[in-house]
Amino acid sequence: MFDRFRWGWLTVLGAALIALSGCGGDEEQPRLRFIHASPDMPAVDIYVNELEQPLFTNVSYGMTTGTARFPTSPLTLHLRPAGSGLESPPILSSQPFETEEDVQVSFVAAGEQGSSTSEASSRILPIQEDFAPPAPGMIRVRIVHTGTDAPTLNIDMNDDNSIEVKELERFTDSGAAGLELPAQVPLHFRVRSEDPRTEALGFTLQPLPEGSTVLIVATGLLATASRTETGFSLIVADTQGLEARVMPDPVVYVLNASEEAGPLDVFLVNEEQADALGFGALSPPILISPGVTTLDVFAAAPTSTRPAIPALFSHSTAELKSGELYLLVATGAPSSSENDRSDFTLTSYAEEFTQDSDQARLSFIHASASAPVMDAAPLDGTPLLPREVPFNDVAYTQASVPEGVPIPSLDLTLGVQPATETTGAEPTRFEITPAPLPGEGLFGVLAGTFRSGDTSQLSLLLVSTATTPWSVEVLPPSFPGGG
Repeated sequence: MFDRFRWGWLTVLGAALIALSGCGGDEEQPRLRFIHASPDMPAVDIYVNELEQPLFTNVSYGMTTGTARFPTSPLTLHLRPAGSGLESPPILSSQPFETEEDVQVSFVAAGEQGSSTSEASSRILPIQEDFAPPAPGMIRVRIVHTGTDAPTLNIDMNDDNSIEVKELERFTDSGAAGLELPAQVPLHFRVRSEDPRTEALGFTLQPLPEGSTVLIVATGLLATASRTETGFSLIVADTQGLEARVMPDPVVYVLNASEEAGPLDVFLVNEEQADALGFGALSPPILISPGVTTLDVFAAAPTSTRPAIPALFSHSTAELKSGELYLLVATGAPSSSENDRSDFTLTSYAEEFTQDSDQARLSFIHASASAPVMDAAPLDGTPLLPREVPFNDVAYTQASVPEGVPIPSLDLTLGVQPATETTGAEPTRFEITPAPLPGEGLFGVLAGTFRSGDTSQLSLLLVSTATTPWSVEVLPPSFPGGG
């Protein structure tokens, strides 16, 4: 269901390691490894002290190296662009770090090279791993906060509304001994803060063997889509060299685009996630953790207890991917029979807008059960749709290209009409104001009732993904066109 784990061994590279392997007393020498957690730093080669050959090579963002023993202390790391050689000046160097014999030190590259503030600038954090021994049946984890644009974090380690890690500031960690957690079971981490971007931010780690000691580095940018390379994520590395990049659990928003259904309640198992969503209303972000198989929609009830009757629709979460956000659109008319819900449906649309800082992007979704196949296009100062329309032949429950169509960051008019409409007929118009923001991704969901010759009962539900949580605006037609 959640194919998020890419476990693997990363080999220690470089002629320097070969030279070190011949030194006496290797077992007492400190062990070091490198974790690349700086989202805008290029791939690097890692040099230690005055070595002329890199100890590790071509380490890119999100990677954890293997371990290497080094005979001297203090240790100073110099990071150079991968393949550039010793003649290239370091792009970043650590402070000298005094270490003891036979200990492991993880050097974590954190922060942003391009940061305009010293509070978020790039740095190397030395983490000497002094885990307390885990009890039988347990593991220990130590969390390092390197999220460059993330605030102080609270971590709920079991998603049980108790905070095990409190007030974790940027570039600090949760403590050398590590937090004790059960082995051999999935671990659910819920991130909480005053920043609304963490309202539905959680992670699931696959079961870890008894006795594991694990370093977890929270990295990436909250301002970037979680599905992207630099989105907020976890780097997980145990003391044996096993490593993974863990993306956030998927998040869904439910939009009620069915006038016939009336207000809706949304449940995950027995927990109500949204209450009495009326037509055109959008749910809060809903975090989907592994093990939850369906999201269930019911007609609104006066209590928050899950109804005993069958759901209007149960949407499988099996295909939801980690790191992804989804819009689930409720459409159609519920049947009066509890055994026949075939006219009511919940369709999912992934947020896959191209990251475009210069212009907004729009994806058009057809959610009006009574409307035929539709065309839509921005109107460029003319009353008619252009000959070539960007949203062409969109059928019920279908959507235009998921990456979105570029639209101007200006007040604009979206024209909509049946694809079979005769040339010269004026479309129904929806005024999109204020202007979309550059970089904003918008779902334009056509909903409401269509009758031949009358489109006055249609609406455009405009869902903005620019901020967390997402928002919706219900736009009525400004010119009821023919049908």
